[in-house]
Amino acid sequence: MKRFLYLFIGFIFLHNAIAQNFDISHANFDLKIDPYRQYVEGINTFEMKILHPADSIVFDARSKVAITNVRINKRKADFKQKENKAIIYGKFRSNKRYRITLGYHVTSPAQALYFTGWNNRNKNQVWTQGQGKNHSHWMPFIDDVNERFTWQTTIEFPAGYEVISNGRLISRDTLSNGSVRHLYQIERPAAGYLFFVGVGEYLVEKDTVSGIPHSKYHYPDAPKPDKTFYFSNRIFKLMPELIGMAFPWSNYREIPLRDFIYGGMENVTATVFSDDYVVNDTSWNDKNPVYILAHELAHQWFGDYVTETSSRHHWIHESFATYYGREAEKEIFGKNHYEFGNYFEWEQIVKKYHEGDTVPLFNGKATSLTFYQKGAFVLRMMRNRLGREKFREVIIHFLKNHPYQNVSTSDFKRSLYAVTGDSLNDFFERWFESAEIPHYEFALRQDSLIIQTESEVLIPVRLFYRNGTYRDIKTNHSVAIPDFDNFTFYLPDPGRQFLVETRWQLDSSKMFYALRAPLSDLDFFRVLKKMRPVPLKEKMRIFMDIAAWDYYYPVHREILYQTAAADDSVRARIGRLILKHGVQNRKTVAMSFAKVPRDLQEEFEGLLHDASYETREHALYALWNSFPEKRKVYLDRTKNTYGDQSRSFRMLWIMLALNTPEYLSHESARKYLNELVDYASPDWPVSTRLTALEYIDMLRLIDKKTAAYIKQAASYFHPALRNKARKISKKYHLD
Repeated sequence: MKRFLYLFIGFIFLHNAIAQNFDISHANFDLKIDPYRQYVEGINTFEMKILHPADSIVFDARSKVAITNVRINKRKADFKQKENKAIIYGKFRSNKRYRITLGYHVTSPAQALYFTGWNNRNKNQVWTQGQGKNHSHWMPFIDDVNERFTWQTTIEFPAGYEVISNGRLISRDTLSNGSVRHLYQIERPAAGYLFFVGVGEYLVEKDTVSGIPHSKYHYPDAPKPDKTFYFSNRIFKLMPELIGMAFPWSNYREIPLRDFIYGGMENVTATVFSDDYVVNDTSWNDKNPVYILAHELAHQWFGDYVTETSSRHHWIHESFATYYGREAEKEIFGKNHYEFGNYFEWEQIVKKYHEGDTVPLFNGKATSLTFYQKGAFVLRMMRNRLGREKFREVIIHFLKNHPYQNVSTSDFKRSLYAVTGDSLNDFFERWFESAEIPHYEFALRQDSLIIQTESEVLIPVRLFYRNGTYRDIKTNHSVAIPDFDNFTFYLPDPGRQFLVETRWQLDSSKMFYALRAPLSDLDFFRVLKKMRPVPLKEKMRIFMDIAAWDYYYPVHREILYQTAAADDSVRARIGRLILKHGVQNRKTVAMSFAKVPRDLQEEFEGLLHDASYETREHALYALWNSFPEKRKVYLDRTKNTYGDQSRSFRMLWIMLALNTPEYLSHESARKYLNELVDYASPDWPVSTRLTALEYIDMLRLIDKKTAAYIKQAASYFHPALRNKARKISKKYHLD
């Protein structure tokens, strides 16, 4: 019996340890980083309160983290590392405060702390990524989103670099060994995974925006003019207005990182993002950073200021950040950009649903598409149901009643009830707890609109009339059409505001009424897609008119799609008209012609120097493919164009030059081929290496050098590069 009692008591202690029987209030991180050896030596000190009596407490520490000593309130303590845990032994009393100090070192951690460039020509950087990768891969830590605390960070690093962490920079001191010690402090409690350390060569642009210090980190060799942060200050002013609450931290930084594994990350006060978004005036038109900067800024409220209690509530982070990111884009780029962006995301959500993506939003195992795009769509529906002002009041109530706290969906529903008197249980059941996308079938029969659906959701339908007016109704059942004698056509869910599928028809006799109706560009596009079955000769005249009008570029893309089989002269006339409407329309034309009509040759030649590298790339290939007699001319005109950092344009140029007889001498051909292969080396960023690997695979350029580059890439930390290289390695048996 006594033996059983001892076992039972031992089980209680073990359970307490595993269940995490402490609450951290503050941490000190003391770090010395040697980037050339990829080595970190550190001391982590945690101030905590014990919640339950125990004879041990447990920290997360992966196998590469070597803990060298542990102290409890300055006294040396016993410890053991086992199964990615560090078990600290001692007599821990309930409601007592303790100071736990762990000394450790780690070399070349597998995840969460990354070194780029220190042994090649790539950019020298060090950076951390705690979310999803866990800091316990490189230091003793607590991998739990519910552990919130303040912290102070001291980083010793070789001189000559910007060293960055969370919060305010308190001091920067040069040491006798030539290193520099940086001291940072964050004064409000945040989830530990938001802890960040970053190092690189930067020029720092410092502003004060709305009373908050705001720093933007530029590369000294950034493409000129560096347009990366062109809208950054405007976004920073705009976001508190959209949300309804002032920025909740003492300062803010935005930092580009080389080979970053995601688009961006919302480390508290220190947003980082992939330097694929470092752009100049030309690359801006192919990939601008506005959404990623706005999305990560919104996370400073949703994710940082309030943090989910578990992955089931992950929508509170990502759905809100996506929603507000899109709202910021709307303010900067306008209604068409916003509405078409939402529409194409709706298409993607529905497509993935039919492919089996059926995990609901209120589930920790939902996909990124669900948490981000679908969640943002659902929030827009909630806003439309409540009204914009009430929705904003709910958000303000939710945030201000949970300052620097962990939250759940129930907390948000309580704010809904407090503001509106309704916690929207039916809405949450339909859109959060179910993955089903309602389906509606529409048909006209005599003077009625026939609707077949099993959904109780009322969706809007717009009825259009001969005099150019329209009438809106909301329904989920068949209805008689008012004033039927003057009725022309109907449009389900104008503006595509509901996450539903609608199958509807537009009689060919009504289509031309529809194209002259008062429609937004998005709804015009939806009607235009209904014209695909109409014979080309019946719609060509109106297509010419549309090409001349200044519609948003997907409208013109649809016209080019529907006229793909037209004569070259007709296609040239349409293309020439569309080219007059701006950079995105020019790109649309360039991407729509693999063969350039002779009548459009001059215009395409002008695109070789367009304000978009993607347009230039498509134009060069199309011209080279269409006019063999001028290939040398086109190659000469573009031989000094490299494109963005992916070097996609440059590598296409090399490929075309190598395949143009007598353009290159044998010596020049070898030189350019070596340049192409070199882009696969570790000296270049991931985006460049990915493009180079595609060409190496296409040309079957497998030799000792390329095999070495492929093998190095196959073990690199970046998943896209690693997966591409492993696929090629397997194909050519390089393992």
